[in-house]
Amino acid sequence: MRPNDRVWAIRLPPWKARTWSEYSDKLIQILNRIRNEKLTLDDVVKMVRRRGLSFRVAKQRIRTPLILCGLVDIDENGYLHLTDRGKRFLQSKSKKLILEGFERNVWGFKEIKEILSEKELSVNGILRELRRRGARWRKMHQVRRRLRYLMLLGAVERKGLRYRWVGIPPSHEELKDMLMSLGKKLGYAPRREFHVNEFRVDVAWLRSEIPGASAEYVFEVQLGGDPKSAILNLQECLKRWRVKPFIVTSPDQVSRIKKAIRPWGEIKVIDYRKLEEIHEKLDSLQNLLKEEDLAFNLR
Repeated sequence: MRPNDRVWAIRLPPWKARTWSEYSDKLIQILNRIRNEKLTLDDVVKMVRRRGLSFRVAKQRIRTPLILCGLVDIDENGYLHLTDRGKRFLQSKSKKLILEGFERNVWGFKEIKEILSEKELSVNGILRELRRRGARWRKMHQVRRRLRYLMLLGAVERKGLRYRWVGIPPSHEELKDMLMSLGKKLGYAPRREFHVNEFRVDVAWLRSEIPGASAEYVFEVQLGGDPKSAILNLQECLKRWRVKPFIVTSPDQVSRIKKAIRPWGEIKVIDYRKLEEIHEKLDSLQNLLKEEDLAFNLR
């Protein structure tokens, strides 16, 4: 679907979805069935339609989270197939893939992101801004539906009557991917799920690809919960090598984890936003070097 083909009308999902967990659990169940069985849209509607919702309305509703989000295609015989995005979502459970699908296929998601990134607004205020950008809606229900999806994704927060853009935080797996990418760009030999005796760290940057090479940096991603296991894993690395150990976490967890690791001065905490900033700047630097036909090992 090309950007100019973005649709205007969307519906809420035909299943109860007050939280991301309720939304994604059912979505993953549906996508797994589509991957493993020969199903039509009618078959899926029978699976998810809740009591009190007519079959016709449920069929209209199911198109938004599956088709309009870009996770599923319908072939000429009416059978459903996972798209590349759908397959990647099943592997990663990434909220960003969902948002990107909506931004690509549905008018208003990208626009709301741009609007709320500048200032907090009420539903009425968002509608006014969207009308300035070409929307012909007079009522607020299409705006509210988009906001509902964005709140399920965690990209928008509501404060009183106003909404603000907060963006989608990276998942545990996405942060590991970023660490792998950074390590490679910086000239290390990165390893995911790196084992040290009976312990394991999320990502290690080895000094070289030579078998038996030692680690120089080791990382544990801790987005919530008790950091005790992460600390133990990093301690084991410290016993074996002279490494630089880091716990990667979210902004709201930094102070709590700093307090937990206070007895172990070697372990450092890094906010994932700083990692994103480093990754972005490193990409820019590499692009600049390529433009000038310069090649350096950034390590």
